[in-house]
Amino acid sequence: MFSLQNSIVYENANSGLNITDVASVNALLTDNIFYGDVSAGENRNQNFGVYIRGTDPTVLRNQAYHINGSQQYGIYLDNVGSNVVVRDNLLFNNSDTV
Repeated sequence: MFSLQNSIVYENANSGLNITDVASVNALLTDNIFYGDVSAGENRNQNFGVYIRGTDPTVLRNQAYHINGSQQYGIYLDNVGSNVVVRDNLLFNNSDTV
């Protein structure tokens, strides 16, 4: 099980955190900050703060946003199953929704 807690992940090219292995189960993300800087260009605007394709993640009390403008997604969950927990997250300055 993957766990990320109390971390700041910022200014990456595509994603702050990218879990794309569909066999990844029960990832736990708590109390993290993910952000990109839109004015810094494509290599630092972090299109996705968090992108998860693994099964049944728990995503609690995170922040996912962009500074100096708005850019794509804060937290994006893709085919993650039916036992997902997403609660008390703060998302802002993201321009796309799903």
